[in-house]
Amino acid sequence: MAHLTYEFAYLPASKAFQDDPSIARPAFDISKTKTPHPIWVGLQADAATFWNVTTWDSSATHKAYQASPEYPIFFSTISVVLEDISNPRATFLYVHFDRDPAPALDSPLTEIVLLSPRDGAKPDDVVRAASSLLALMVREKCVGVSGCAIGTVEDNPEEIVVVTGWEGVEFKDKLKQKIAGSNQPIFRLTQESTIVANWVLSNVEFYKH
Repeated sequence: MAHLTYEFAYLPASKAFQDDPSIARPAFDISKTKTPHPIWVGLQADAATFWNVTTWDSSATHKAYQASPEYPIFFSTISVVLEDISNPRATFLYVHFDRDPAPALDSPLTEIVLLSPRDGAKPDDVVRAASSLLALMVREKCVGVSGCAIGTVEDNPEEIVVVTGWEGVEFKDKLKQKIAGSNQPIFRLTQESTIVANWVLSNVEFYKH
C-alpha cells in the first residue's frame, strides 16, 4: 500500500542463492515475525544479484528490528545469500510509492529502474516524465504489463524508483522495439533525456514470502 515503507536491499549473490533462491526463506521467517506485511525475495540473474523488498509500517519499525535480539540471528541466517560475507557490498533504500507496488512485485518479472535528475532538473520533473511514460504504456495497451508504481527514496528525495511488472521478458522486448522506432519525446526518456542523469535498470524474478 502507498502509505507503507518499502525497504529495498540488493547485493552480489552467492552461487548457492543463484542455484536455489529459496535458501533465503529461513532468514525471512525471522523478519516476518516483525512485520505483518509482504516480503519479496528475488534474483537478478543477468547480474548475479540478490534482491529483497520488505514492507514496513515505517523505516523506524525496521530500525527497531535492527536493534532487537532477533536481528543478529537474521544476519547470521541471511549470510548464505552473500557472495562475500566479509564485504557484502549491500545497498539499502527506503522507498515511498505513489500507489501499491504489490502488483508489480508479484509479477513473473519485475523491472526496477533507479532514476536521478540531471543538473538543472528536479525530482518532480523525473516523476512527471516517468508517470507520462507509464501512462502512455497504458494508453498504448502494452500487452504483458501487470502493474507499476513510482516512488521516492526517503533518505535521498532526488532518487526515484520505478517498478513495473511484466508477464514475461518477451513483452518487454516488444516494447523496447517500439521505443527504438518511436519519435515521441517521452519514448526517448531512456536515451537523449535532458531530465534523467542516471538510469539503472534491473530485471528481477521475485517470490513472495
